[in-house]
Amino acid sequence: SQQLTSKHNGVTHLYFVQRHQGIEVHNAILNVNILPDGRVLSVGKRFIPSLAEKVNAAAPVLTPGEAVLEAAAAIGAMPALPPRMLEKIDDL
Repeated sequence: SQQLTSKHNGVTHLYFVQRHQGIEVHNAILNVNILPDGRVLSVGKRFIPSLAEKVNAAAPVLTPGEAVLEAAAAIGAMPALPPRMLEKIDDL
């Protein structure tokens, strides 16, 4: 989750990421925008309903490099060289 407050209008933006068994679900985000007086301005939800019923694996199936190549192929932007990890950050 993440919390940010816009300086220009004082609106607080809360972001929550959907996870399944500790794995983040790509683009599954819930955001709540709160006015300075505490009222909810808006809510956006891209969570996947009944996620547990739709999951076909309990662990990542692709390595990070494979995931990058799959994503690149999906948009027709294959890199000239395969990706390589420059740094590994724990818990990410």
